[in-house]
Amino acid sequence: MDWTRRYAAFAETLLRAAPSARPLLAGFNIFVDATYPMDGERIARLAGEGARPAPPGDLGPSLATEVLARPSDGWGGALCVNWAGGAAWTTDLPGLPGPGLSTQRPLCT
Repeated sequence: MDWTRRYAAFAETLLRAAPSARPLLAGFNIFVDATYPMDGERIARLAGEGARPAPPGDLGPSLATEVLARPSDGWGGALCVNWAGGAAWTTDLPGLPGPGLSTQRPLCT
């Protein structure tokens, strides 16, 4: 596949269609993403966290389960969790440098 030619063709199509485009309201989010190398120790810590009973308001176990499930299921994507303890969790539990945790290019060896 020739991506340069495909991109150029798309740009031409976009330029032809732009004058007839209607206004669009769009919302955007900003995430601090990083790629964290994963090893057996980090994976084991996440698995242990996923198995831990969670008191009310503690999203750590469900988040750990989701982080591990995504690459094993063959997909990634950002995790957006409204949780006050999230920043500390991404630093403390998996031993990651924080503040963000992205599974878009996740858990690389």
